[in-house]
Amino acid sequence: MVARRLHVLCLVLIGGCGRVNYRELDAGAGATCAWPGNPFSAPTPIEREDPVFDGSVRSISVNSVALSPDGLTLSFIDESNGHQVYDLHRASLSGPFSSSPVANSDFSFGPDLRSFHVRTDRLERFVALAQPGTGLADLFVQTRASTSDPWSSPRDVLLDGVSLNTADAHEWDPYLSSDGLTLWFQREPTREAVAAGAPLELHRARRAALDQPFGAAETIDVSAAGPSPGSPTVTAHDTAVVIADDQDLFYFVPGAATTGLPMRIAEIDPAGTGSDYEPFIRRDGCELLWVRQGARATIMRSARSP
Repeated sequence: MVARRLHVLCLVLIGGCGRVNYRELDAGAGATCAWPGNPFSAPTPIEREDPVFDGSVRSISVNSVALSPDGLTLSFIDESNGHQVYDLHRASLSGPFSSSPVANSDFSFGPDLRSFHVRTDRLERFVALAQPGTGLADLFVQTRASTSDPWSSPRDVLLDGVSLNTADAHEWDPYLSSDGLTLWFQREPTREAVAAGAPLELHRARRAALDQPFGAAETIDVSAAGPSPGSPTVTAHDTAVVIADDQDLFYFVPGAATTGLPMRIAEIDPAGTGSDYEPFIRRDGCELLWVRQGARATIMRSARSP
């Protein structure tokens, strides 16, 4: 993949090209990294090729990745195994992940699951599911009374009383803010619409309380980054938002003066030759993970000090 648009085309044609989404880490209390601030370190890969699955070694095709609230468990969708969700573990935030994934039984969507995000208290989650016939992804929400209870059946996400899903675009890459009151998501047209010049859209919807409905979504203007913004990931208190656009990663600080002025995170790819997408920013802003496409998709990690 040489660009985000090619990545989208791969998704529509064959159901995924190593698509990886990173989601929220509850880093807890402590120092935070300001935006702008100290530069990120040189990126290093998180190797995940040919891990041990059930005693046998085989390649995997990662579609979506999420970190547990404590940051020690990495969950991902393996497209090559019916979109099963697997977990990897690490002993500390700076330590390596294991190479022996364990099947996660908390998801039962089979090949329809495309991406997901779980609220910090783990009582609400948003899932993007491929729809029969069209293959387009729609966003749904599930809830439960406690972490020991089963999830409810998926239901439409309502914005101002109307389903956010459309008939001619993907709605996916959900991201819920740390307080659970702001939902970010991406609307991605079909390959025909993209070829005709339709832009990818970044949206944000808010609610007053966790038990209240979301209001109407607003389109976030990040046009300075290019025509294809997506995969939003947000630090605590919405102090910074990281997005991917074509081959690069950008960040912006929400606000009237800066919303349309995202800045490229240049230090992770000074020469601008990489194809980087699907970022995850730790809530304290001090760790960045993303996918770099080369001969194969590689999960990359970079860190910085407060």
